[in-house]
Amino acid sequence: MYIGLIARRYAVALADFASSNGEEDVVYSQVQHLLELYASDKSLKVAIETPVLSSDIKQKAILKLMGQPASKTLTGFLKLVFAHDREKWLQYIFHSYIALYKERHGIVDLKLTAAVPLGKEVEERISALVKEQTGGKEIVVKTITDEAVLGGFAIRMDDYLIDETIATQLNRIKRQMTSKNNRIV
Repeated sequence: MYIGLIARRYAVALADFASSNGEEDVVYSQVQHLLELYASDKSLKVAIETPVLSSDIKQKAILKLMGQPASKTLTGFLKLVFAHDREKWLQYIFHSYIALYKERHGIVDLKLTAAVPLGKEVEERISALVKEQTGGKEIVVKTITDEAVLGGFAIRMDDYLIDETIATQLNRIKRQMTSKNNRIV
């Protein structure tokens, strides 16, 4: 079976379960925390997927690694996942859940890249402009400082990219200059 389909089905089940228990926001933050753990420690994924450890031990390890008491919803969901031997897809399920939560709550991620740190005022102005264009959805801005862009900015939102960096403009000019030099006059 297709991994994306499995992840989406389980994510929908988790979202519906969390909604019925009134724990959507709690589960969302806990799932984000678990994804951060997955990203920071690659051995966690290996430990969760190993057949040597029992499902019970794996589940207890995840709950202990959270560093906080897990919600009733997440605890029950993890029992379901481990009971059906779907733990190797847990990370994908969590990513699908995050995407589904954002979709259901009208949250849009915006990644803003600039050569120098931008002030809060600039971030808020860009956020307000994007919010206006998206029909009032909540915008979560993540600012990245990257000296390689040289100047200007790049905005990435879902599949959209606005790249007005000086590095990109210089590359564009370079391509134009080299393509013109290849012609026979």
